[in-house]
Amino acid sequence: MKRLLPCSLLFLIACSSVDQKKFESLYRAAKEIETISYYNQMPTALELVRKLQTEVSIGLDRASTEAERNMLTFYSNGAHMLRLALTQFEIEMLGPADKIDFKSPRSSTNLWHNGVEQLRAAEQLYLGK
Repeated sequence: MKRLLPCSLLFLIACSSVDQKKFESLYRAAKEIETISYYNQMPTALELVRKLQTEVSIGLDRASTEAERNMLTFYSNGAHMLRLALTQFEIEMLGPADKIDFKSPRSSTNLWHNGVEQLRAAEQLYLGK
């Protein structure tokens, strides 16, 4: 019985890690998004969010551990929020500028910020922190 305990612990540790090689393109796609200002680079932001969403879909097929699935949940949530932020930004630009409430939780600024925070949480899992 003593021999099974260390092996089971090793199994749990192995299952709780992220294989960085499998998800490197996903990690890079998320990092690209963090470098832009969506409101100044709308077409680029849209392209990068689409790329991230594609990488998340590919990653879902590759995930084999709980840690990888958790990481993908954060990446997926982040991609969804970023896409909502871009849609909300387009809506805000259609209305009068003085009616935009940037403090609203549904403002494009807050949605974008929350999406990026989700990506950063996923990055922590990717890096094993």
